[in-house]
Amino acid sequence: MKVLHRAAWLSTRAELLFLMVFAGLVFCGVPLMLGHIGFSWDGLNHHIYLGWSAEHERFGIDIQAAGTQVYQFPYLYWLPYRLMQADIEGSLAGAIINFQYLLSVPAVWLICKAGMPKNTVFDQLCRILACILAFMSCVSLSFLDTTANDWVAAIPMLWAVAITVLPIRPTQDQAEISKAIELSKFAVAGFFVGVAVAFKLSNGPLSIAFPVFWMYVAPGGFVKKFIFLVCACFSALLGFFVVYGYWGAILWQHFGNPIYPYYDNFFETARHVFGWQP
Repeated sequence: MKVLHRAAWLSTRAELLFLMVFAGLVFCGVPLMLGHIGFSWDGLNHHIYLGWSAEHERFGIDIQAAGTQVYQFPYLYWLPYRLMQADIEGSLAGAIINFQYLLSVPAVWLICKAGMPKNTVFDQLCRILACILAFMSCVSLSFLDTTANDWVAAIPMLWAVAITVLPIRPTQDQAEISKAIELSKFAVAGFFVGVAVAFKLSNGPLSIAFPVFWMYVAPGGFVKKFIFLVCACFSALLGFFVVYGYWGAILWQHFGNPIYPYYDNFFETARHVFGWQP
């Protein structure tokens, strides 16, 4: 037991590097081991079509070519589309697609480190095992041989959590600087939430939990917490509009609804009231 309370075997950087290398071998190794990447009806008629739309939308030519799915944010599907266009072998294409998932590893590690922050063997083992377990669920593993983009769309949400719980250690001489850093932390976390919702609108219901989370984590009394909350929420809206704005403008031009086909009845009323025409 004494060994577990000694200084960690690896430095902080080495620990994260180990996890990145290990995760990379697993993520990219699955399609290479299988010799292919799964390519279902969704892959051809939904994922690849959306990747095609990312380069040149076809709303004036095709009408619901793959159902209402063709109106989703398409740019995360651009990579599978380009890999197919390049006629790259399926196993290599799968490895390249899965390489994106490495962006989630540091976020998960930071969340684990917030819960187990000490630099002991015990804490280090807990962090490493927690990170491995985080990616061993059936949900995570099911994405390693597909062209689905749900994992990529969730990465900004993971980073929003990681940044929110990231500890800021204020010093007596730098109290004002620490406050500014703390406020910036919440602003960045909010921006990532907005990006995640822009990537996939189905992330929207999950984003509703973040204001409660931010109020709980924010330092100070109610007024100070509220200021942090307003800053984070405003930043979330900014992140959504920055990322989704161009695609929303295209949908607006064709359908008079920037999130078409959702809530079209509401936008139909708005179009009549303000005289907007698609």
